[in-house]
Amino acid sequence: MAKLEITLFGMPQVRLDGEEVYFPYAKINAMLYYLAVKPVVGRDEIAGLLWPEEDERIAKKNLRNAIYQAKKSLGAEFIDSPKKSLLCLDWSQDISCDALKFADNPVDNLALYGGDFLDGFYIKDSEEYEFWTMKMRAFYQEKYIANAYQVLSEAIEAGRFDQVEKPLHTLVGMDEFDERNVRLLMTFYAKTGRRGKVIEAYYNLKKLLRDELGISPDNDTRALYEEAVAQVRLPEKEKEDFFYGRYPELAQVGGAIQALAKGRGEGRSILLEGEAGVGKTALIRRAMEDLPQGVLTTEVIAYQAETHFSLRPMEVFLRRLEDILSSQGEEMKRSQEVRDLSRTILLALEQITQKSPLVVVFDDLHWMDDLSVQVLTATILRANPRVLFLLLSRPAFRQDLLDMASSLVNAGKLTPITLKRFNRKESEEFVRQAMGKKLENKVMDRIYWETEGSPFFLTEYLQVMNTPDRDPFMTPKIKDAIRARFAFLSPQERKLIDLISYFYDEAPLSVLSQLTGLSDLDLIGMLEGLKRTNLLVEKVHQEDVGIAFTHIKLREYIYQDQSPAKRQAIHQRIGQILEEGIEKGGTGYIYSKLVYHFRGAKDPFKSLEYELETLNYYLNFSHELFPVLTNQREDDREGVYIPRDRAKSSFAHLEAQFSDLRGPDEKEIHRLLMIFYYIKGRYLIHDGLYEEGIQDIRRVIDLARELGDQVFILESYKQVIFYHIQTNQAQGMEKYIRGGLDLARSLEDKEEEGILLRLQGLYYMMVGDNDQARTHLEASLQIFQDRDFLGSRYAVNIAAAHNYLGEIFFQEGKYREALSEYDRAIGLSEEKKASSAMSVFYINKGKTLYALGQVDLAGEEFAMAYQLYGLFDSFWKRPVLEAYLALCYFDTGDMEAAAKFLSRAGENRASLKDPRADGTVAFAWVHILETTGSSSLDPALAALQNQDLTSYRTRALAGLDPNRDAFERGRL
Repeated sequence: MAKLEITLFGMPQVRLDGEEVYFPYAKINAMLYYLAVKPVVGRDEIAGLLWPEEDERIAKKNLRNAIYQAKKSLGAEFIDSPKKSLLCLDWSQDISCDALKFADNPVDNLALYGGDFLDGFYIKDSEEYEFWTMKMRAFYQEKYIANAYQVLSEAIEAGRFDQVEKPLHTLVGMDEFDERNVRLLMTFYAKTGRRGKVIEAYYNLKKLLRDELGISPDNDTRALYEEAVAQVRLPEKEKEDFFYGRYPELAQVGGAIQALAKGRGEGRSILLEGEAGVGKTALIRRAMEDLPQGVLTTEVIAYQAETHFSLRPMEVFLRRLEDILSSQGEEMKRSQEVRDLSRTILLALEQITQKSPLVVVFDDLHWMDDLSVQVLTATILRANPRVLFLLLSRPAFRQDLLDMASSLVNAGKLTPITLKRFNRKESEEFVRQAMGKKLENKVMDRIYWETEGSPFFLTEYLQVMNTPDRDPFMTPKIKDAIRARFAFLSPQERKLIDLISYFYDEAPLSVLSQLTGLSDLDLIGMLEGLKRTNLLVEKVHQEDVGIAFTHIKLREYIYQDQSPAKRQAIHQRIGQILEEGIEKGGTGYIYSKLVYHFRGAKDPFKSLEYELETLNYYLNFSHELFPVLTNQREDDREGVYIPRDRAKSSFAHLEAQFSDLRGPDEKEIHRLLMIFYYIKGRYLIHDGLYEEGIQDIRRVIDLARELGDQVFILESYKQVIFYHIQTNQAQGMEKYIRGGLDLARSLEDKEEEGILLRLQGLYYMMVGDNDQARTHLEASLQIFQDRDFLGSRYAVNIAAAHNYLGEIFFQEGKYREALSEYDRAIGLSEEKKASSAMSVFYINKGKTLYALGQVDLAGEEFAMAYQLYGLFDSFWKRPVLEAYLALCYFDTGDMEAAAKFLSRAGENRASLKDPRADGTVAFAWVHILETTGSSSLDPALAALQNQDLTSYRTRALAGLDPNRDAFERGRL
């Protein structure tokens, strides 16, 4: 027997045999929630409650449809009608509801109260339903408050801590100003050894009372707080590990880690904010020293030099997770529904935390690029409570970081902590404890003046003071203290330190070996000594070992202390080493390093070349219709794309660099210009900016002819062909196909010949000659199959040929054959994560299912396509997709969603000069108006209608292609 679970506390949901059920529209949920609480309901009552604005006939019709859709989604008769006029749930079946269990026995079922009744649930145009929700919410809250305090206090006193924490938080949340409830929570934390959480609860209450009521916590509450602070004591350490102060913050972080280890994590991460050198990293290191057994950790650092390279920190994070999974004997799973980076990270976190809880440290968050901030926000929001994120950042000055913190705090997923410099009194106590004695006021005044209370500079100053025969005041600035850290290094060690400073993140051991000429063993021996002096740290990766400074200020000092001529020469050599090791089709990370080093070498040609490679890397997968794959790692491409505004600013930046580029090698300048205009023209054509895009591609053709570069001429011809495809203009397209085929054959490039034969097949489809189209598409496939390219980088182009064969079958009304071809296309492109191509294949598959009348299945395919559009930034085919999504929602009765997608389709079609897209949007309107008529059109749709039925029909017929849109034209 199927089991139906209805959860009404917190965010409501319906689960069937453990799987959440998603209904076509919200009023079906509202109906089930109402039936779950009320034993028997009159049909008139619930119809009037859910559709108060409709007349009785339409309201009852809507109710019948809602019951039908609910039964269809649940697949069983859970809704009963004992009389024609009555409705109820069939409680003889296996149905459970948390609200009913709680109401029957609140003492034994406190843990079921997971939040307010129907929290966050809302339906439009039904004030009576909202009033009923508020009434029931108050009823359950009063019942909870009446029973919870006594039950929870008895459980805490008896040491029964299981199933206590969540109800306690619920109780506190119902009346935040009731100190009795807060004290009970603090007592629970104290008895479970979580002193940091005691302090956190106290400070939260103190701030609330001060801000809202202008008062302080009472003496009983303060006594609990002071007892907790008194018990937060750090273990004795040697002087070089000295740590002072920050007890409340340390307790807060430590408490969160301890809760995680005990399986009591709340899914609330911590943002530690403060200026450089204020002690954020030191605090986290100290908190992690006593890491409970079984808790795993990983760390990701964002670097200033990578701020403009999209998703670099998240790519590093993904590799760290992959390393952990490898150590657990696991392989990383990837999302099969959406090729998105956040989803893949969440899957990896789920795998890891099935075995062990995980602490993730993100350091220098302020250097993280905006896309990484978005992905990290989404990850924290959805991560399971066995993951604790510790975020370290300087005070946020970017809006995206402020938005991130605000969103996570509001969602209850983040606790911000601000660290400030020590004041004069705290600095004096810091020095006294570190040195074991009190300094004269004059000396202390000088130290405070030099350091301004910065923990980092205080620590550095004291290390110099403790060094024998060294005068701590030999220079007036703290820079001298940093220099003193390096004063006793051997010449070989100093040379190695100098070289490491040229890497903004970490120096690969393999590159250091080539730079120094030393063997790995000799290098490791030197590095071990430098690590013991706390100057360097080692970071082990699967492919190499990275060496980094313990603090960015140390690296900055060493780097700036070297002469400009030396910096230029070393950067040039590092760039050459990296260039020698790069494989064809490198990663965005490697390209960004090459840009950095060649820029430091003052080599404008090389740095510009790799800036172009970087941009091309990010645009290839998100702005190429059917991209050719490189041999880069699969995970390097995962979720890679840049948004439209970033792409345009990159083009403007590169154009400015070209205007300043000077040199004797005019041919090299023209070669770089050719690459630039090709990347830009390709992007603009794909984005619907045809005039400027074609102009740039014609520049490429002229430059390629001047340079004798046949490959770029061929690539440019293909972009002109794509322009004709997107604008549905067969005329003029064949010239470039024939020219491209001639070039491919003269170059003896069979792969390109296969691509162009596919495009020639498409041309014949566009002019209505399906026999010729089949011949050329099959010839294209034969080339790849003969040469065993199926698993190669041309797999997406092979998939595209199957897609076009599917289109031919679709136009001929052979829908099953079409579906088979689309499935083959999707299977090939899924392996290569080609989001832009897959979106087209899913759209075509969805259209075929829609033509078969399988609206629900069609909607699933369209939803897949729509999710993929989130992984790249393009309008291509989007209006068609949104028009069909609108049709699916309309056909299943969700008028609000239909209006939303129809509105978006209308907006996006204006960005493309594609008559087929415009025709498809008009076709959707014809179907809607023919089905309902203008007079009875849903208000949400009526607000969008700007033409009559005849005008929409005329527009659809004018835009839809007689040869490629036979289904739509047949319906018209």
